[in-house]
Amino acid sequence: NNNNNNTSYAAMAKVYRLSSDSLLVHFTGSSNSFVLLSHNRAVHVPPPSPAPAFCIADACAVLGLHSLGGKQHLVVVSSVSQVAVVCGHPIYRIVAVEYVPVVEVEAPPPVKGKKGSLVETPMQEQLRLYATGGFYFAGNGFDLSQRCQAQSSLVGAQDAELPPHSGRGPHRDVLSSDRPFMWNAALRDELTRQGVMDLPMLACVVRGFVEGVTLPDSHPESGDTDIVLVARMSRPAPRPISTGEGLDDDGSVPIIEVETIMTSGDRVVSHLQLRGNLPLFWDDGDDSDCRSSGG
Repeated sequence: NNNNNNTSYAAMAKVYRLSSDSLLVHFTGSSNSFVLLSHNRAVHVPPPSPAPAFCIADACAVLGLHSLGGKQHLVVVSSVSQVAVVCGHPIYRIVAVEYVPVVEVEAPPPVKGKKGSLVETPMQEQLRLYATGGFYFAGNGFDLSQRCQAQSSLVGAQDAELPPHSGRGPHRDVLSSDRPFMWNAALRDELTRQGVMDLPMLACVVRGFVEGVTLPDSHPESGDTDIVLVARMSRPAPRPISTGEGLDDDGSVPIIEVETIMTSGDRVVSHLQLRGNLPLFWDDGDDSDCRSSGG
């Protein structure tokens, strides 16, 4: 019994156009908060009265703010498909993403390359990347970029196994870029730099694979058992990596984290596997000894 489905997903945010150079974002979830966006400025505001009427986007989730060449766009998820449920938290696969301009501008004309083919803009490249189907996020405040042991909603806030820079405690001002499995970290950080510090209302996106199945009546006491497989890829390193793999200049290595989560009643079991790529190159020296030449 597979719990994949394409059920509709209630919008978690509504985007309103207040003027040609400002947006109002209403997060309709548990936070029920409002954020006013203008050029290089984002602030929390009280509920407007009267309520704005011109809604330009119903968003399944908000990923953050994209800034390039002085132009800013709010990045929202416009279509999703539910693939699993972990302890009551639905997991969604991103189907489509939309870029909403903060300041209304005319779309630039397409740019042609040397051979007459259209040149893909960075924004178009990101839209195509998200449309590949390998990006996921969770609802109800669950952070899919963190393993189960770090989820305070599962193990309690005091017992959560937090990373060194988790956004809580003395490091709560640290940016999302410290989270290697969060692929929208730069978009979230852009909102943080402009003044929006209440980040739990934003989605935490991972790239990889997620799928869940249900084993009916598999436990004599709690009944059904849900099994969810979550495979997370770490983000590309900001510095070049030799041959695209291996160590970067800081000694970091690309990582794939595979977590198997089993839930039955109030019991949660998580098994984690890590894989990193560290290629080594060898050559023969003059004395015919095999020597390492780098990695």
